[in-house]
Amino acid sequence: MNRKIASILVITLFLFSIITLIKPSYASPADIHVYPGESIQEAINSASPHDTIIVHEGTYSENVDVNKTVNLLAEGIVTVNAFDPSDNVFHVTASYVNITGFIVTGAKSAAGICLDHSSNNALINNTANSNYYGIYLSYSNFNTLINNTANLNDYGISLDRSDYNALINNTANLNDDMGIYLSHSNYNILDSNTANENYQGIDLSYSSNNTLINNTANENYNDGIYLFRSYYNILDSNTADSNGIGIFLDYDSNYNTLADNMVYGNDYGIQISVGDKNLIFHNNLINNTLNGYDGHPVFNYWHHPVLLEGNYWSDYTGVDDGSGIGKHAIAGDGIGDTLIPHPDSNYDYYPFISQDRWKWVETATGTGIATFDSDAIALGNISAVDESELPSVGKPDLYFKHGFFSFLVVDLIPDQTIIVTIEFPSNIPIGSQYWEYNIGWFQMPIESDDGDNKIIIQITDGGLGDKDGIANGIIVHTGGIGVLKVPPVGGFTMFANWFDILAPWIGIGLVALLTILAFVVVIKKRRGYYFHS
Repeated sequence: MNRKIASILVITLFLFSIITLIKPSYASPADIHVYPGESIQEAINSASPHDTIIVHEGTYSENVDVNKTVNLLAEGIVTVNAFDPSDNVFHVTASYVNITGFIVTGAKSAAGICLDHSSNNALINNTANSNYYGIYLSYSNFNTLINNTANLNDYGISLDRSDYNALINNTANLNDDMGIYLSHSNYNILDSNTANENYQGIDLSYSSNNTLINNTANENYNDGIYLFRSYYNILDSNTADSNGIGIFLDYDSNYNTLADNMVYGNDYGIQISVGDKNLIFHNNLINNTLNGYDGHPVFNYWHHPVLLEGNYWSDYTGVDDGSGIGKHAIAGDGIGDTLIPHPDSNYDYYPFISQDRWKWVETATGTGIATFDSDAIALGNISAVDESELPSVGKPDLYFKHGFFSFLVVDLIPDQTIIVTIEFPSNIPIGSQYWEYNIGWFQMPIESDDGDNKIIIQITDGGLGDKDGIANGIIVHTGGIGVLKVPPVGGFTMFANWFDILAPWIGIGLVALLTILAFVVVIKKRRGYYFHS
């Protein structure tokens, strides 16, 4: 299975679950209000499906069984303490339940919120502290957890045999064991969560085809992100700082992809004990006591085998001088050509010499650095292309201030559409045009055309923007941003960003004019023609 399938499938199903959170009801839903001294459980017992139960500010002592499709909404600061500390504060067995804004605590042997064989629920803006499990999902699928806090529990957020869930922007800190724990749970997406100062930050055991993106796992006693017997997971753009091990692929974790992660200040950066066919590329490994360790590096890929791009290692001392063969005969591409592989045999044959070097390139026109980012994991081989290298026939009459760029994207699903964000050294005037070249010149639509220095383009494999024109899971692209010219004025052709072009000459002219005026003043004073009041 292509490594991108997990991400695409999970996101699609996540969107489906959002759409289906509200099911059609056949009776008009009602609002039921609960005030301090009253019972949340009694309100649920008397509710009809799809009613909203509004719990007003105060402290409640209950163990609440949510066995109906209702919306539970906290108004103000609402704390629900477990009346029986061995039972869940909220035990949800119905589906399509929304729980928003509660503080749940005191379930010392159970969960603050438990979803039990329950699907298509939304947990939003809740705080689950001082329980055994802050939030616990058991055999529960297609749920959405957003902006919840689960601190000071034994386990912050735990999924057991639960698939196709989305955990977005949650915080799980200072838990005695795991911050976020997935056991036998597949096809989940963890996006922008924080798991700091736990025993273990994010733990996946016997869990496959999950996507972890933009998460932070810092200052955990043991590991930032840990995988045990877990396969085909994608770890993209996560941060692991000051842990025992930043990212640890433990026994029999195979076919995982680690890309664009920031791993620094740990005892071990990325460690693989026993694993096969794992792909590790475009990661920053900075100032770890040991940046990388692999028990059997010959069985894994510490650089991308198609892009021929590896990782940035802060302890790599080779140089990019083009002294090798193949790609190592190219000087200035940001990839080290000496002292390879790094750090040892069968590791990284294409280490970068600077941080994030796979994302940026100096423009061909010398205007500065252009940076590329994408929702595709394997975008690389970015290079600057001089305008003179491209055919002039059919080329639009525009000013390409930053020249052109080429890049390669691999590991896609055929026909997949990707988003590419390009950040230029200076602002791009509104109304500028992006043109790509393959067998001819073609204009591509621009998103985010708002006058700042970023533009967004979409490219479809085999479609517009793909040079080979074949839906083969590979995109080859060459293009650039062109600034509109305005009609000739006084015999001169002016550009839409004329000030950028003329500013240096205007400055020189002003200096020259002031110099001449000063010279005239001095001459007149000497001849007695200069008077002042």
